[in-house]
Amino acid sequence: DELGENKKLVVYLDETWIHPTYTVSKCWQSNGVEGVLKNNSAGQRWIIVHAGSEKGFVKGAFLIFKSKTKSGDYHDEMNFQNFSKWVEEKLLPNLPSNCLIVLDNATYHSVQINKAPTLASRKSEIQDWLNTNGISFEEEMTKAELIHIVRTERPIPKYYIDSLFHEHGHETILLPPYHCDHNAIEYIWNIATKQVAQRNVTQGAAQIENIM
Repeated sequence: DELGENKKLVVYLDETWIHPTYTVSKCWQSNGVEGVLKNNSAGQRWIIVHAGSEKGFVKGAFLIFKSKTKSGDYHDEMNFQNFSKWVEEKLLPNLPSNCLIVLDNATYHSVQINKAPTLASRKSEIQDWLNTNGISFEEEMTKAELIHIVRTERPIPKYYIDSLFHEHGHETILLPPYHCDHNAIEYIWNIATKQVAQRNVTQGAAQIENIM
């Protein structure tokens, strides 16, 4: 029917991470069977990025890479540049048409286009922004007066990632803060990391990569 033809496929995307010490806390073992080793250090981490829907993961969109930061925190490395590159090179080419993309409010998901200046901006930067957006002002106005105009006249914020998806015929939904439970892929990450923990016996880098 017409409603079915216009139904959008809902695609969820997100990032997670694993490390060699991702193991179960207890296990059954015997003298002839190797058991789970326990390491006190998390060590090297792998950052994982993917997207999926009710039809499964998006084929060709899987990305896994080792973190190069000393902290190993994927937030240090999964920045706007890396995220937008993944969207452009691995996700968009493999998405079916007319999708609804759901993503959380991580800072690198919501980088603004034409972001409005603030009081911390130079006066010349504020004037340039007003000129670019076709907003009139008087040259003799103070910085405070210019900022008042910015706050009054600034357009609705636009986000780079949203625009990128829209250009390719998709819509986006940005989840509010602390509502990751509305992102279905979070439940998949929970299942996946448990499977890694159950199979990760030696806690070696090569084994982690083979599991994934």
